[in-house]
Amino acid sequence: SELRREAGIRPQTVLQKLNAKIAHEAPGGLFLTLLYLVVDPRMRKFSFASGGHEPLLLYQKKRHEVEVLSSRDGRPLGILPDETFTQEEALAQEGDILLLVSDGVKEAMNAKKEMFGLERIRLAVRESATKSSGEIIQHLLKRIQGFVKDAPRHDDLTLVCAKFV
Repeated sequence: SELRREAGIRPQTVLQKLNAKIAHEAPGGLFLTLLYLVVDPRMRKFSFASGGHEPLLLYQKKRHEVEVLSSRDGRPLGILPDETFTQEEALAQEGDILLLVSDGVKEAMNAKKEMFGLERIRLAVRESATKSSGEIIQHLLKRIQGFVKDAPRHDDLTLVCAKFV
């Protein structure tokens, strides 16, 4: 929160300041990925910057499609102290859904070593888009469990879902 106060609320600036701090203070070789997202629910506006994290996904109710909004163009934090990050801004409509997932969601594997993947995430979101944020997450987790079955897990499953009402 100290960095956020210093940087204002701009995701790009927060990532740049946090990156410089990590690069200078953390032990060699330490890095992290993150996506910094600021949502204004009243205006249905959001801005974000990525530090090497999985893309932000936006379900658009009017199109009934899930769009990938960010890419992995930002490097993980802590590698280069003077790294710059790009900030994106967008507007949402009523019924649109923002979804953030960790790489463990997309890379969840079944016994055949097949990954759950982006297309299955998109399908699960479209299937549950009329539900609440919590129900969307539960539906996704159920789909992932049905896909991986008894295969061992290799990573965490982290999901954050926000629905514009």
